[in-house]
Amino acid sequence: MDAPPSTRRSPALIPRERDVGLRRIAIGTALGRVVVRAGRRADGPATILLHGAAGSWTTWTPLLAAADAASAPLTDVVAPDLPGWGDSGTLPRGTDVGAMSDAVVEIARSLGYTRWRVVGHSLGGFIALDLAARHPRETIAVVLVSPSGAGVVDALRPRCAEARGCPDSPGCC
Repeated sequence: MDAPPSTRRSPALIPRERDVGLRRIAIGTALGRVVVRAGRRADGPATILLHGAAGSWTTWTPLLAAADAASAPLTDVVAPDLPGWGDSGTLPRGTDVGAMSDAVVEIARSLGYTRWRVVGHSLGGFIALDLAARHPRETIAVVLVSPSGAGVVDALRPRCAEARGCPDSPGCC
């Protein structure tokens, strides 16, 4: 029988990349040096994991460990410390979400990926949606975990309409 919610322990963050089958790589982007944990290569599309504000790649280690324990390991993992967070360089002043999603695309492409699934938490969810709206052909799926911002849909509608070549209307995107 499962333990009552009040006594369940949250899975611990795993601070070493090698303990979840990843390696640390520094990649130069238009926003500066971004430190990425990547690995578990299976020659499929990338599984890009984007953390939230004030987070790092370790946000995803409980998920990686749980997937392994369930015999359903995530493969082709790309887990950056987003610019300005974790081990990555300082976020340039005035950076917008579009520049952040461009940096994520630079990272994926520099690792040899041309298609991806994107999972985003909080701020990472906002970036994931922007990336998908701007790169619909390369994006296979988007999963959001508590995406931030009440205006996420309004912010992305113009980019979605542009990417799809349809007018900026609620029925388009």
